[in-house]
Amino acid sequence: MIEVCRIFDKKGAYFYYFPKLYALLRLFYVLFKLNRPFHGTWLTVPSVFAGALQASEGTLVRSISILLFALFAWLATCVANFINDYHDLEIDKICRPKAPLAAGIISRKRAWKMLMGEYIISILLLIAASIIAQSAIVLALGTISLICTYIYSAPPLRTKSRGILGPTTISVAYVAVLLGGWALVSELSIEAVKFAGFFGLLMLGIGFSKDFMHFEADKRFCSTPPVAYGVKATALIASLCLIFPIMFVSYFIQLSGVVISLFKIPLIFALISTFFMFTKPKAKNHNIVMSAFLAYINSAFIIIFGQIF
Repeated sequence: MIEVCRIFDKKGAYFYYFPKLYALLRLFYVLFKLNRPFHGTWLTVPSVFAGALQASEGTLVRSISILLFALFAWLATCVANFINDYHDLEIDKICRPKAPLAAGIISRKRAWKMLMGEYIISILLLIAASIIAQSAIVLALGTISLICTYIYSAPPLRTKSRGILGPTTISVAYVAVLLGGWALVSELSIEAVKFAGFFGLLMLGIGFSKDFMHFEADKRFCSTPPVAYGVKATALIASLCLIFPIMFVSYFIQLSGVVISLFKIPLIFALISTFFMFTKPKAKNHNIVMSAFLAYINSAFIIIFGQIF
C-alpha cells in the first residue's frame, strides 16, 4: 500500500501505519474532484429553495419533500459533473491533466460503478420526494433534469458538442429543478414559468460563457458554442442572456422595489463577465465563468432574502 501512496501522493508515507485510512481519504478526495459539489451547493440548491419560497410568497415551508428534492437536485448536479469527466477524458488530458480520470488516479471501470451508484441514489431521492409530496409533476420535472445530466455529455446525443444544444440542455435541467421546488408548495402557473424563465436565461448565459475556458482543447474534439459560432458571436449571446433578465427582473419576478434595487449586484458581475468575454476570451480565463456564476448566485440569494425578510 505504501508504494501506491508514493505513486499518488508524495506525503503518502505518513499513512504507512494507516493504509485503510489513506485509502478512504483518497476515495473521498477522488469523489470530490469528480463530483465538484460547488455547482450543486451554490447554484442548484438555492434555485430549489428560491422556487419554493417564491411560490409560497415568503412563507417558510417546512417539508421533508423539499429537503429531499433539494438533495436530489444537488446530487444530480454532481452526477452531471461526474459523467462529463467520464466522457471528456481526452479533452481533460489537455486542459485538466490532474483530474482523477485524466491522471489515471481512478480507472474508468471503477468510476463507472461509482457513477451508476450515484445515479441510483439520486433516483431514489427523487422518488421519495415525489411520493411524500404526492406529485407526479415533481417526479416528471426531476426526471427531465436527470435525462439532461446524461445527454449533455454522453453519446450518442452528447449535446455539449452540438453548439447551442449544449447550453440549452444545462438551462432546461436548472429550469426543471427550479419548477420542481415551486411545484412542491404550489401549482405551476404563468408566474412560475416567468420565474423559471429568469433563471433559465441566466443559466443559458453561463452555458455559453463557460466553454471559453476550454476553447483550445474543445476545438480538437468538441463543437461547443465558441467553436461552432465563433468567439464574438458566443460572447454576444452569453452577454444578452446574462444582462437582459437582470435588467428586466421586474417583468419576470414579483418583488418589492427595495429588493429589486439589490439586483445591481448581479448586474455588476454580469457586466464583468461580458467585459472579459469580449476583451480576453482566452482559455483558462476563469474570470468569465466565475463572474457569470456570481450573477446567478447573487440573484438566487437576493430572491431568498427578499422573500424571507
